[in-house]
Amino acid sequence: MTINYTADGRVMGDFFRSPAFVRGLQGPIGSGKSVACVMECLRLMLSQEPCFDPATVREVERGVFDGQRTGKRRCRIGIIRNTTPQLETTTMKTWLEWLPEHLYGRVRWRAPYRQDIHITMPDGFDVEAEVWFLALDRPEDVKKLLSFEFTFIWLNEARELPREIITAAISRVKRFPRLIDGGCTRACIIMDTNAPDEEHWWAIMSGQVDAPDWLSEEDRLTLLKPDDWEFFAQPPAVLDVWKNGKLDGYELNPHRENGRFTDKTYYMGLIQGQTRDWIMNMLQNKVGRIFAGRPVYSGFNELTHLVDDIEPDPEYVIDVGADFGLTPAAAFGQDVRGQVRVFDEVVTRDTQTEQFAILLARHIREKYPGYRFRFTGDPRGDDRQPNQQDAAYTAFKILKKHGIDIEPAWSNDPVIRTGAVQTQLNTMVEGRPGYILSRKCTYLMNAKKGGYCYLKDGHAIDKNSIYSHVSDAEQYMFLRMGYGRKLIRSEGGQRAVSVQAGTGGNVHRHRQGARARRTSRILSIGR
Repeated sequence: MTINYTADGRVMGDFFRSPAFVRGLQGPIGSGKSVACVMECLRLMLSQEPCFDPATVREVERGVFDGQRTGKRRCRIGIIRNTTPQLETTTMKTWLEWLPEHLYGRVRWRAPYRQDIHITMPDGFDVEAEVWFLALDRPEDVKKLLSFEFTFIWLNEARELPREIITAAISRVKRFPRLIDGGCTRACIIMDTNAPDEEHWWAIMSGQVDAPDWLSEEDRLTLLKPDDWEFFAQPPAVLDVWKNGKLDGYELNPHRENGRFTDKTYYMGLIQGQTRDWIMNMLQNKVGRIFAGRPVYSGFNELTHLVDDIEPDPEYVIDVGADFGLTPAAAFGQDVRGQVRVFDEVVTRDTQTEQFAILLARHIREKYPGYRFRFTGDPRGDDRQPNQQDAAYTAFKILKKHGIDIEPAWSNDPVIRTGAVQTQLNTMVEGRPGYILSRKCTYLMNAKKGGYCYLKDGHAIDKNSIYSHVSDAEQYMFLRMGYGRKLIRSEGGQRAVSVQAGTGGNVHRHRQGARARRTSRILSIGR
């Protein structure tokens, strides 16, 4: 039985040579990641030392055994994927292409799947390996994993696995063979994945993105990369082609990995009909999300509206919009000569308003001392907060207690709010886009790309998305800047608004109350 395999790429070679306890390989689709992990599993099997002859085992010192290694090369391997269908149709399919049943051992085709592998070795110390194929994708699946004792584990498509599974996997290796039987020659975890999203533990631990602001200090510590972990990122499969400052298409990267074994038309064919986000994530190996729902906003263009960074102008007031509830969020921006510049955000999860107020006030003091601010929030912020210890407090009162003099937006109608943002997205001001967004605002950026979307019915906005709350906050900021009012027209003796919302063509009327006519003072924090 001969297997001819050559790692086609420097990064894959580095992955094989790394002595790290946990190794992660990230790359585009078709880059040879999964096959590399199959080959590494095979290499680890073959390099396992033979077990001791039981008759010769002696304890040299406490917990240290010695003996004649005349037994089999025994190991137990765990191979984990997120779902059973994915495990069967991708992971096991790839594995069995290289280690087929008729040559290496039959598979028990009932869950949990198992293959007993036998490999005859020229030195007489044959390989006997148990390979367990497991589908685990939920934190509660940890219990299943904790019942196993492995030599090493391969986590396939790790971006689909929660951090709890990885933590449990680490505790289950170096458990077989037992020390008294000869122990593990090399216990380790190997992982492969396509590029994850910005909040994923892989993206944070590998240093591709910073930890979100809303994470507690305790959670941040769990996402620090241990010294015996190493991550490897393969080069993109395709490169951008620019012409006259605009994206003109894509071309094959001559330095892509696994190129010897991939048809030259493969990647260019995949590009057809795909979104920019999909290409960047799946073919260029860039951290990000791919969204399937219909976006609330149309016309958002990464090349037009995104900039690497925006420095706030001290000559202009900073407007901050805020949304409340259990996932409060804030958006920071300035209206500079008709161009809305959004440069910062604060996003939280499962956070009470009191905690949010402390976080927001500290964020402002540390990042924007001396700037002038206006704060605008969800009008329901004047309602009592059921999630607070003191239900008599409203969100506005809590924020004001921490020095944030916030006022309600003049409208809470979603058609008006989204229409105000949509209009500015479609506007050019003196040859410049009417809206620009800093790439640092990852939640707002992903919201514009499609994370802020409609439910399947096509009418209601998905309010449970993490992108919904920061988008609402941005809308309140827009209304405070006056962009909603620019859509107001007079009818008879009453004030009303007529809003053309995006491309939907729906018209909505809204009477202005006393709050809409209030003028608030501008606040300075941290001087």
